Amino acid sequence: MEHRHISRTVDATNLVVRKDASHAEAVTSVAMPANQYRDPFTFFSAVIKGEANPDKDLSSLANNIIVVEILDAAMQSSKTGKTVVLGK
Repeated sequence: MEHRHISRTVDATNLVVRKDASHAEAVTSVAMPANQYRDPFTFFSAVIKGEANPDKDLSSLANNIIVVEILDAAMQSSKTGKTVVLGK
């Protein structure tokens, strides 16, 4: 039997998760790591000031390229109804 987790974000710190359609929803709180910036502009400012390493943050170019790849794969999967394997 295939298990599908269904989740959706509520806000910046809360996520609703349901194991599958037969289970009730559960709200999970997630704390943002202390060293992460809440928006790309604050992060950019910190990089310019030498306060942040642009390669080690959620706002980094490398991370955002991965995010775009995931979103693109999700759109392709939605259109075709097939699994899209990343990294190939």
